[in-house]
Amino acid sequence: MKHIYTFRLSILNLVAIVFSGLNYSHIYYYTDTLFCGKIVKVMLYLRILRSKPIRAEFNVGSIRDEEGGCVEYSVENEITKVCSMVRENEFANSVLIRNIGCHLPIEKIFVYLDKHVFRDIREVVVFINYAIWNTRDNLCGNPENIVIFLERDLWSKYLVLFFSEKGLRVIETLSVVNSFYRNILSKLYNLVISPRLYLKLLVTTRGFILKYRNRERIAKVKASSICNGYPVVSAIYTGRKITLDTKERSDFFWLIKSEIPHNRVLIIVDYIHKDNLLSLFDLVKLNPVQTRAPLLSNKDRPRKDEPPVWKPSPLYKKELKRNISLLVRSCISRGIRLNTMFMHCLMDMTYFMIQYSYWYDFFVSNNIKVNLNKNSFLTDCVPFNVALYKSGGVSIHYQDTNLECTTILHSIASDIAISFSPHFQFIWAENNSSLDYSVSCGYITDHSFKDVKENADNLRNQLLRRGVDFILCFFDENSSDWRIGTRSNKSNVDTYKYFLQKVLSDKTLGIIFKPKAYDTLFHRLLPISDLIKEARDTQRCIFVDDGEDLISDRYPSETAQAADLCIGFLTGGTTVLEAYLSNTPSVFLDLECLYSSDVYKWGRGKVVFDDKDDLYRTIQKYRQNPDSIPGFGNLDPWAKERDPFRDGKASLRMGQYINWVYERLADGDTRNEAIEYANRNFAKSWGRDNIVKFK
Repeated sequence: MKHIYTFRLSILNLVAIVFSGLNYSHIYYYTDTLFCGKIVKVMLYLRILRSKPIRAEFNVGSIRDEEGGCVEYSVENEITKVCSMVRENEFANSVLIRNIGCHLPIEKIFVYLDKHVFRDIREVVVFINYAIWNTRDNLCGNPENIVIFLERDLWSKYLVLFFSEKGLRVIETLSVVNSFYRNILSKLYNLVISPRLYLKLLVTTRGFILKYRNRERIAKVKASSICNGYPVVSAIYTGRKITLDTKERSDFFWLIKSEIPHNRVLIIVDYIHKDNLLSLFDLVKLNPVQTRAPLLSNKDRPRKDEPPVWKPSPLYKKELKRNISLLVRSCISRGIRLNTMFMHCLMDMTYFMIQYSYWYDFFVSNNIKVNLNKNSFLTDCVPFNVALYKSGGVSIHYQDTNLECTTILHSIASDIAISFSPHFQFIWAENNSSLDYSVSCGYITDHSFKDVKENADNLRNQLLRRGVDFILCFFDENSSDWRIGTRSNKSNVDTYKYFLQKVLSDKTLGIIFKPKAYDTLFHRLLPISDLIKEARDTQRCIFVDDGEDLISDRYPSETAQAADLCIGFLTGGTTVLEAYLSNTPSVFLDLECLYSSDVYKWGRGKVVFDDKDDLYRTIQKYRQNPDSIPGFGNLDPWAKERDPFRDGKASLRMGQYINWVYERLADGDTRNEAIEYANRNFAKSWGRDNIVKFK
């Protein structure tokens, strides 16, 4: 008997299944189309279908390979390979893309297009891996009995080719509308037919009224007036607290030990989530400016004391006209057929050029020489970085999370990547990033470890006064019921419930919870709200988060240094890395079973556990006699790979490198000369092996 999986349950897919002549026992689907449910009922009533289609319920963390390990990393590798196939066979041979590549860096254009393919195929690849796991483990079937129906689409032939080589039977079916046109129709539906239009009109009207009332308060400024025309370093504001206090998390930690004058730093604000933002920037003597990039503006309503809004100069229209003309010439040259693939590239590149033209004007008008951005992996940051490249500036991406697998999601199109260590070079090399150099500086916020120690001691004493003799610190990595997510809300509830029960049953045990998304945590933990209250009433259970802004103000190292042992998930691992670097023994709880991780080769039962009971038994044994488990909580081999310095000077190295690039560009050197100068100085001060060239 066959097991049928169809990503999209549509009328044509149902017809294809009926006429396939297959003898099947199950039909699973990922998503369905409008009215499909009613059609299925009719087909079942007429006995045209042999089985009722079942919606596939899963999350990535629950899908296992033949060895019982999580497939998350292998799925990302598969997606990367399919994206590479599309790049080599479609984009590299596109006349349109080649014409654009004569004027703009084509490798960065490829990164932009890769990300669109990644967005389109990611769920499909995950679903196919679910099909393999579900058939093998839940249906006790053979993967040879799997038949996958995919609607014919832009990328379907590459998915068919890739998975057919893995021994799966994948059938392309007809589609009334492929994804390219479906996306357009969906946008038209939302704008014209959907009832949400009326709500949108009300919100928009209200916004215009508020804007009119506050028209004198919201300043529109020309670019040159922001920093008086001086060469500028810009940085993206991400919503963290606006401070230069080393005890609190901030986007501007790199400025603390840098020699760059604060009046030469321009903060780009594209989202305002609170009032009095301008006054807060004034306190740290930084220059903020709002940007309203076309097609990207997410402005909701005027706020009190807003930063000024930058007004594009005539250069924007001039550059946009030149770039759109380039697209038009490409359309009419060499007898190009206007097929679906060409239209897809044309639409993507039109969007790209609109963004690129805006940012090119912004960088030139503001005389911006260097830009810092930790979110360069976002799709819309590619035209942003290309614009800075063409204006003669240098884009610098800095790593702020631990990266464990190669994925197009993390690919970047920057000039420089500031990494924790040379260990992470495989990420940029294998995920098709466009990068000139990687510079290793260490764990970027290690300067804070000593400064938060006093707060950590106060937190620890708060628990010790309640009679505890051992303190755990638990870092979660957020959760959701999104099927592409790693950890479900149910799994998160079970984990919190387990540790809360242990605290209630042991009066000598204290615990500190440091959640990643505090604002939604208690909604996600609603099923155990009574248990949480009971544990908090003991005053031996603390949930830490004081953040007023979008992200917590408190460093993980603050809570880590208050504990005797830190626990975090193997997926991610950034908080565990920070905890261990701040000298607190730390272990991984790997409920997703990432057995492909190198940590399992040397740390099973000592630093990594795939079962909560095994972990807790080991903790109890460690509490009774720490010498009974040599190496428990010792992550030295893992941590040394990720921070070879471990000296608290990462932000100093980062600030020095940025300053070296900036000062040469400010003196009139070309971007390549400035980068070479910074590389020479950095190599002399910190070692040549910490600079890796990619081109």
